[in-house]
Amino acid sequence: MILSGMAVPDRLTPQAKAADSPAPERSVDGKRIKPVELPKGAEHLTPKAKPQKPVWPTAGQAQVDVRGTLSQAADLPVLVAAPGKGVKAKAAGKAPDRVAVQTYEPQQIAKLGGIGVAARVTRADEAPEPGPVQVAFAYQGFREAHGGNFADRLQLVRLPACAMATPKPRTCAVGHHVVKTRHDRKNGRLIADIQADPAKPAAAKAAEDLKGKDKATRAKAAQEASLQAGSVYMLMAGMSGSEGNFGATDLKPAGTWQAGTSGGGFTYSLPLPEAPSPAGTGPDLALQYDASSVDGQGSWTNN
Repeated sequence: MILSGMAVPDRLTPQAKAADSPAPERSVDGKRIKPVELPKGAEHLTPKAKPQKPVWPTAGQAQVDVRGTLSQAADLPVLVAAPGKGVKAKAAGKAPDRVAVQTYEPQQIAKLGGIGVAARVTRADEAPEPGPVQVAFAYQGFREAHGGNFADRLQLVRLPACAMATPKPRTCAVGHHVVKTRHDRKNGRLIADIQADPAKPAAAKAAEDLKGKDKATRAKAAQEASLQAGSVYMLMAGMSGSEGNFGATDLKPAGTWQAGTSGGGFTYSLPLPEAPSPAGTGPDLALQYDASSVDGQGSWTNN
């Protein structure tokens, strides 16, 4: 039998013992932690949205220089800038160096079907012809005034300046003409290239002789004649936007409806297709609505 071993010199024994024993940990004082109360349900996880109270603009007048970037006309919700090169080339008149802006009261705007902002932009010089300008109509202050993605559905319409007159002239033919815009959703603005009216616009020319023409043609000619004496640009909510259509759903040709019965009710039925039954014909399924029927469930019943 062979035994082998290795001895540790006496001078190394204290160092080996020191290496085997860990350094003592530093003690710290503890403190009581306040328990966190967990939410009761998912409704507590999402913070409640606080709608911003709308701030409606007021009527006013101001003049502003037309520069390369948008400049606000005093404290009015209208900003003006010089038009782009492409717009300048197509315009008949010279772009103005300064314009006058007039806005109207929200109550007056609402009577014409608009909301918030309506403005008339005219040249501040003596040029007799209209001139191109870029105008931004700000709605940031009342972008949360209504639901259904209201701000996204805003559009700009043009109507004759005589529509704002009190009383309105009998010859004033009011029509809403939608203007092409660029939507700056971040800053809450609709931006459009429009024509600034001359400071002293010519009187509206009488519409040409339209005797024998249909009613729609005569109405369009009357509206164009009214626009010759000046224009007002107004914000109006449309039915649709980039996030969907909020207009009323059309009645489908596949459905059937009836109205004007003796009871004054309205019924609508939309059939639903179903897979054929192995045993033969299946049930007739349909979505039905009847304006004159009730389900018997009300506040006075225990349902």
